[in-house]
Amino acid sequence: MHLGLVIHGGLDRLSGGFLYDRMLVQHLQASGWRVDVFALPWGSYLSSLALNLSAQLLSEIESSSIDLLVEDELSHPSLFALNRGVRRHIQIPIVSVVHHLRSDEGRSAWMNPFYRVLERTYLRGVDAAVCNSLATQRSLEALLDRRLPSVVAYPGRDPILPEIDPEQIRTRAIAAGPLKVVLPHSPGDRSRANTDPGHCSGPVEGRVPWECNPTQGPSGVGRGTIVRLGRRLAS
Repeated sequence: MHLGLVIHGGLDRLSGGFLYDRMLVQHLQASGWRVDVFALPWGSYLSSLALNLSAQLLSEIESSSIDLLVEDELSHPSLFALNRGVRRHIQIPIVSVVHHLRSDEGRSAWMNPFYRVLERTYLRGVDAAVCNSLATQRSLEALLDRRLPSVVAYPGRDPILPEIDPEQIRTRAIAAGPLKVVLPHSPGDRSRANTDPGHCSGPVEGRVPWECNPTQGPSGVGRGTIVRLGRRLAS
């Protein structure tokens, strides 16, 4: 089986969605599938719309002899019209991998109706969807006015083996000195994590983005709460 995957930026980025896509490709290749990745250039939402007119991308997909086209739904602004061109030239199924819907994000009230129109247009042009959670699947069904075949494929747990054991976690949690916190997320509206330097003492050895005192942050989460959570996770 020969599969094509359309994503923004390629597979080497570090956020959870790209890890999900990368592991999917690795699994398919290990199972004997051939996978071609069509990496779209990064840009603003509006600049991504212009890729719908990309004759080069359309030509690459058409000439690849793929049997199935899989697309990251977050690339929908570049694909909602381009997929129509794909269907005019080659008859292949198009499947969308849906991590979350952009139109579900919190933002100004007038913006999400615009995003919903484009996401709905895009999703009406695919044959099926793979969602990463039941919540995402429900959002997908609520957005569309027709039933789209879809399944939920949960990301695998603990894909990277930790280099620390429970006893080390307990020792670190009760050690004297400032609490060192790592926030492994991509900055953006969905993250909602407080990394304001006003609450932090500064960089630490280049490994930890900020060395924070959680009692100063707006969430009011103190060391005791985090220690109790760490103990529960380590038990």
